[in-house]
Amino acid sequence: MAAGPFAANLQSAILTALVELAIVGAVCGAFVVILTALSRRIAATDNRARASMAPIAAAKSRRLIVGVSALTAVGILIYNGWLAAHGIDARTQAITGLRAVMADSGRALGRVVSQLALLAVVLVVAVQLARIVLRGVEHLIDRVDQHDDRQMLAKALAGLDRAVLNLGWLLGAVVACRQLQVPQAIAEPLAVLVRLYIVVVIGIAAIRSTGAVVGLLDRLTERYVRQRDWGRYYDQLHTLLPTFRACLEYALWIGVIALALNQVSWLQRVAAWGPLLIEAIAIFFVGQVVIQLGYLEIGHRMLPRDGLNDSERRRRATMVPLVRSTFMYVAYFITAVLILGALGFNPMPFLAGAGILGLVIGFGAQAMINDVVSGFFILFENIYLVGDIIECGSARGVVEAIEFRTTKIRDTDGRLHIVRNGDMKLVVNYSKDYGVAAVALEVGYDADLRAVFSCLRQVGHQVRSEIDAVVGDAEVEGITAFGPSSMTIRMSTRVKPGYHDTVAAAMRLMIKESFDTDLGGVVRKSLIPERWAAYSRRT
Repeated sequence: MAAGPFAANLQSAILTALVELAIVGAVCGAFVVILTALSRRIAATDNRARASMAPIAAAKSRRLIVGVSALTAVGILIYNGWLAAHGIDARTQAITGLRAVMADSGRALGRVVSQLALLAVVLVVAVQLARIVLRGVEHLIDRVDQHDDRQMLAKALAGLDRAVLNLGWLLGAVVACRQLQVPQAIAEPLAVLVRLYIVVVIGIAAIRSTGAVVGLLDRLTERYVRQRDWGRYYDQLHTLLPTFRACLEYALWIGVIALALNQVSWLQRVAAWGPLLIEAIAIFFVGQVVIQLGYLEIGHRMLPRDGLNDSERRRRATMVPLVRSTFMYVAYFITAVLILGALGFNPMPFLAGAGILGLVIGFGAQAMINDVVSGFFILFENIYLVGDIIECGSARGVVEAIEFRTTKIRDTDGRLHIVRNGDMKLVVNYSKDYGVAAVALEVGYDADLRAVFSCLRQVGHQVRSEIDAVVGDAEVEGITAFGPSSMTIRMSTRVKPGYHDTVAAAMRLMIKESFDTDLGGVVRKSLIPERWAAYSRRT
C-alpha cells in the first residue's frame, strides 16, 4: 500500500524533471544560437578589433551559458528527487509555483531576475578585481625579487586565479538559491560545500606558496639587516629557516583541516583543537628562536673581542658550552610547560612526576652523577681548560670540550679520546703557567763534551732570539744518564704553555744544522762530528 503513492510521486517527479530539463535545454539552445549569430555578424564587420574579439567573447559566453544550464539541471534533478522522497507531487508543486508567480503579476519574478542579474554583474566585477589584484601582486614580486622561487609563487597565484572564478560562480549559485527560496535541505548543504571549497582552495594555495614566500621574506630580511649591521643576529637565526618553513606548513595544514571540520556541526568539537595545536607550534618555534638568541648573547657577553687575556679567554671558552647547555635545557623545559598549558593540560602533575622520576634516576645513575660532579670540580678548581694540552692515562692531546659528563681530547694523530670526567684520576697538564721544551742527546764516551756544550749554548741563544714562545734562557743540564756505549746530555728551556713540543722540535733542527755547519760538508757517520771524537782520543 505504501509503494503506490511513492511510485506515483516518483513518476510525477521524473516527468516534471524531464519537462523542466527540456525547457532549460531549449532556453540554453536559444541563447547559444543568438550568440552565434551575433558573433558571426560582428565578425563580418570592418572593425578588426571587434572582429577579433567576437569569437573569444562568444566562446566564453557559450561556456558560461552551458555551465549555468548544467548547474540548473543538477538543481532541478535534486529538487524533484527531494520532493519525491518527501511524498510531494512534483507536478502539483510546479503548477502551484507557476500559478503563484502568475498571480503576482510577474513583479516578483522580475524582482528576482533583476536581483540575479545584478548579482551576476557584481560577481563578474569582483572576479575581475580579484584577478587584477593577483596580477599586481605577481608583478610586484617580480620587481622586488628576481629569484627562481617566483615561478613557484606564480603557479600558486595562477591556481588561485582559477579558484577565484569558480568561487564566484559558486557564491552566485548560493545567493540565487536564497533568492529563489530553495528549500533549506538543498541550500544549506550547497552553502557548506561552497565554504569547504573556499577553505581548501585558499589553504592549498597558501601551503604551495609557503616555500616561495619564506624564501622571499628571507632575502628581503637579509637585505634589511645587512644595512643596519644586524648581521650576527641574522646569521644565528638563519639556521632556523627550515624549522620555520616546516612549522608554517604544519600550522597551515592544521588550520585548513580545522576550518574544514568547523563547517560541519557535529565535527566542530574536533575542530576546536586546531587553534590549540597552532599555538603549540608557535610556542615551539619561539622557543627555538629564544635558544638561538641566547646562544648568541652568551657567546657575545662571555667572550668579547677585547679586554680579556689569553688565560681568562680560555677559561670562559670552557664555560660557554656548559652555560649554553644549561640555558638550552631550561628553555626546553619552559617551552614544554607552556605547550602543555596551551593544549589545556595542567602542567603541575607532570612537574611532580618529573621530580619523582628525577629522584629515581638519581639513585640509579650514581656513575652519571659522579661524572657531572667531577666535571664541575674540574672547572671550578681550574684543573684544565679548553685548549690545554693534557695527559690522562693513554690519552694525550688538546682538550677540545669539557661537557657535563665527558672530556674530549684530540691527540696529535687526529684521534678523539672521550674520557668520562669521573675517570680523570691522574691528569698531567702541560699548559699551566709555562712549559719546558727538553731535548736529550746520546753522545759517545770519546766525544769532546766541552765542544758539544758550547754548540748547545749557541743553539740556546739562537732559540731565544728567533722563537717568541721561548720565555727563558736555555740551560744545558749536562750529563743526565750513562749508557753502555753513550752518555745522555739534556738541554731545556722554558716556553709558553702548550709550546713545548713545537720548541723542542725546532731545537733539534737547530742542533742538527749547527753540527752540520761544523762538519763543513763531510758525510756524517754519527750525531757528534768525528773531529770532536778524534780530539778526545788524542787527549
